[in-house]
Amino acid sequence: MGCIFSSDAPAKSAAGGGTLVTAEGKHKTSAWKQDWEEANWKNDTVQIWQRELKDLSVHMDLPRLAPRMSILKNGVPIQLSNSMADDDEEGGGGSSAAGPKSKVPLVKELLFVLMRELGESAAFRQEAERKFSEFIREDEQGDLSQQLFQFFQQVIRPGSRTERVLKLCHQKMVFPAFYSIKNNLFDVLPFKDQRGTWRVSIDILSEDLVLVKHMKQQVSKDAVLTAFPEYIFEWELYLWLMGDDLGHLEGCDVRIAEIKLREDLMSNRITFINTQFGKHYQIGAEPPRPPGLAHSGDGAGDEGDNGSKGKGRADDDE
Repeated sequence: MGCIFSSDAPAKSAAGGGTLVTAEGKHKTSAWKQDWEEANWKNDTVQIWQRELKDLSVHMDLPRLAPRMSILKNGVPIQLSNSMADDDEEGGGGSSAAGPKSKVPLVKELLFVLMRELGESAAFRQEAERKFSEFIREDEQGDLSQQLFQFFQQVIRPGSRTERVLKLCHQKMVFPAFYSIKNNLFDVLPFKDQRGTWRVSIDILSEDLVLVKHMKQQVSKDAVLTAFPEYIFEWELYLWLMGDDLGHLEGCDVRIAEIKLREDLMSNRITFINTQFGKHYQIGAEPPRPPGLAHSGDGAGDEGDNGSKGKGRADDDE
């Protein structure tokens, strides 16, 4: 997915043999495996979530992602002061360099609204609020990502509902799903990242059910700044947290929400594009929910149900 996801492409053997690994002996892929298998992307997604918070990039991604994050309660957005602010830093790091809008107040508000809506105890929330200023410089001096790292390690309790949701809110969570889409489409419909389109929503449906969605747009590789690309498509990753203290990631699925085609395309090209998507996805349709969840009545999945020019046959993604 362009500059965001290229750094975590499946590791390749170095010249002369050997595998790219970390100092701890872990392979440099999102799933810490030598061999990447797109068919196993759902299991890989669960395994990434099961890591400890310190092994994930939440502290780096949250400052730049926070302006495009939303928290919902049964499908109804909870207003955040600076949500969806203009912030085109998807390719950047997690530092606290001053920008048009301050990041620290938004990150702080996002964290504490999330803790409140997830039903964390008053004592836990009060401790976190008291210690926030001990770790985070509200004058925005220093490296915000490293300050957040220390705050998470010292304050956010392992196994808490907040920790389990935060572990879904970073870029490594989307790598396996992205590579599954790339495996299905890229050879026949090459695409690249559309900057500034990554969004995350957290929908708290009940005490034991939360839906986290990552939303992203891709654009055809022929795209140039001066012309509308041949095609743009938006995809969404659905992640269902369930159970006591949200201790189970029970569902992972991909939805192609919408395809936009350039108006001057020939009819045979339109048919070809729609057919290629239709081999793997039903455009605009909600993905199957985890076993035991009804398709109506909890408000999930209503946000972002867009239509599409492309309609196709739905194949089982597993």
